[in-house]
Amino acid sequence: MKSWPGKIYAALRAEEWRAKRVALSAKAAQKWAADNGAILFALVAVGLLVYINYLFGFYTQYRIALGYDSSGYLVWQPIRTPGYPAFIHLVHALTGDARWVGVAQLNLLLLSFIALSCGFGRLAGSHFVGLASLLLLFTAMPLLIISTEMLTEAVFAALICFHVAALCFYLRRPAVLPAVCIGVTIPLIYMARPNGLAFAATIPLLLIAMPTPPPPAVAKMSRKRVLLSVGLPILVGLLLMGSINKIKYDSFSVRANGGIFFLSYVAHL
Repeated sequence: MKSWPGKIYAALRAEEWRAKRVALSAKAAQKWAADNGAILFALVAVGLLVYINYLFGFYTQYRIALGYDSSGYLVWQPIRTPGYPAFIHLVHALTGDARWVGVAQLNLLLLSFIALSCGFGRLAGSHFVGLASLLLLFTAMPLLIISTEMLTEAVFAALICFHVAALCFYLRRPAVLPAVCIGVTIPLIYMARPNGLAFAATIPLLLIAMPTPPPPAVAKMSRKRVLLSVGLPILVGLLLMGSINKIKYDSFSVRANGGIFFLSYVAHL
């Protein structure tokens, strides 16, 4: 029989081997996540996308509900920004049925959730952060339910998610593509709702976020290039809005009474 010092030594050795096995298992899990995290994220995202569409189809038959202000978007009105009426007319032109507006809104919102989760994961450098964000967003039913109403909220929220996702990619590594995506989303948000103009505050924040001097990996991303990459899409978007109103109302302006409401929308900046 072993003496009590021998038993203690054997127990310590067993505990040491157990700790090593746990450490090796943790390293293996980390390596697997690094190698297969993107695949796991894609599989979960596609599965949730299909499942949410099935749920909404089963319980709502993809019927679109008219909200308190829906009638104001069914026809073109100069007091409205043209984005959401254009969205409704585009879906109707492609499908011939206005009820598909709800399906389009739902899937636009879900795709924006996926993009935002990718952005969070990219910014944190962890696929698990992206996956956790994805699960959190896809279970936010109050956000998903707004897609069943013919109101601007779903499209507005989706565009904001795309905008924040582009910001995350830019902050991780400043580059032309995320900067252009940021510039594209700003006028789109404004076209959906007038208070989207507040997101123009992103531009000075991007310039502040640029390191001085920039590291070698982003050496080509000068402040001038950032301003050009973001500013040109915004200018094109505003020209597009003005052109739509020129065609519809013979007035090259982004919105009737825009000057009156401008201060209230951006005063908090």
